[in-house]
Amino acid sequence: MLKKMPEAIAVTGRILCNSRIRVPAPKRQPGQRGRTRVRGERLNTPEEMLDAKGLRRVGLKLYESTEYKVRLAEQEGFLFNAPNRPVKVVAIAPSSIKMAARRTGP
Repeated sequence: MLKKMPEAIAVTGRILCNSRIRVPAPKRQPGQRGRTRVRGERLNTPEEMLDAKGLRRVGLKLYESTEYKVRLAEQEGFLFNAPNRPVKVVAIAPSSIKMAARRTGP
């Protein structure tokens, strides 16, 4: 879906906790032989992001009255299936549940 979406449109949605996130593909070097890489090096999955120590803790208010204390981790990269579309991955962990959301665009 992200491959076909225009760059001017921002999308917010959920991704799996084991989604593969990458850095941008390296630029072609002068004199380099062979095909240029499509994807860069692997970054942490949302699940691995939440396993890190010292995550930011914030209050998340849902439905006007309920507030949850959550741990928050974020990173920017490219999803494996859309290697040319930058995304910002925000992973949250309220109590014992792990969720991840992706956002594209500015």
